[in-house]
Amino acid sequence: MAFKKYVEVEWREIRLKPFKDWGETKFYLNIASEYPSTYVPKNTNEKLIAELNQEQLPDHSWRIWPKSHSDRILFSGYLEHLLQLGVTVLESDENSLANTFSQGADKIADLLKAGASLPGKMFPFLGLSSLLFSGIASFIKDRDDLLGSYVEQFRRGSTFPIGLPTIGMIKRGTQVIGEIELSVYIKPEESDSQIFYHDVEIFPFSNREIGVYYSGDICNAKQIYMIWTVNNWKSNPLTKMKKIGKHWVAVLDIPPEMEIGTQLEVAFTDEAQHWDNKDGNNWIFTHFYWN
Repeated sequence: MAFKKYVEVEWREIRLKPFKDWGETKFYLNIASEYPSTYVPKNTNEKLIAELNQEQLPDHSWRIWPKSHSDRILFSGYLEHLLQLGVTVLESDENSLANTFSQGADKIADLLKAGASLPGKMFPFLGLSSLLFSGIASFIKDRDDLLGSYVEQFRRGSTFPIGLPTIGMIKRGTQVIGEIELSVYIKPEESDSQIFYHDVEIFPFSNREIGVYYSGDICNAKQIYMIWTVNNWKSNPLTKMKKIGKHWVAVLDIPPEMEIGTQLEVAFTDEAQHWDNKDGNNWIFTHFYWN
């Protein structure tokens, strides 16, 4: 069975290009995710984010950001090999049917309940028509309410830069109407029960927090330290690791003032100066891979 990892995808902000505003504009997002597994080949979830912060800038462009922390989460769960994620940006004025139903959780629940008996409407998500939208997006009658979509496929072998946000383009057809700022967090299961394939595994928890799990040649020592660098040894902190189960664990908290280069390089030592540095080559990570 493929090695599963726990993945969270968050959004921080959406920036939309200027567009004509017919009345009082309200934005909301429809989120769909599909993540097939060995046992459930068609895992599809959908949710509506109706309560958003929004601001129109002097150039008539828009900023949208989540009101609550929970609304930042686009996807959270275990993945084996594929995640398809779709974010639809919807807009309405105060008289829109969709806006009427986005005023409260009870009305949204009624709408979703009513929509359960209707066929899901397939949106033209840049060719990914397998993402079904059976909730509030199914009731949009006015095509002007559908501003655009962002769709991403996270596959085995996908890479994510360490220390940098991911920017996705929001498109309506081939037209780019804005962008969405994402963060991808990859978390291991509890390390006292998790089996890793390599002596060193890394998990980016956030833009500047990287979890390192070590189970190499000197892991039976009473204490392990890790020396590391993200800027080609311009700085090289020595970090004390903590023993959890069979693994030594440390979370690298990269200071905001520290320059981040193109790779993370690590080596390990114990209190008796026994080194594990991969025969002098160190462990080098240019990206985080699902593998």
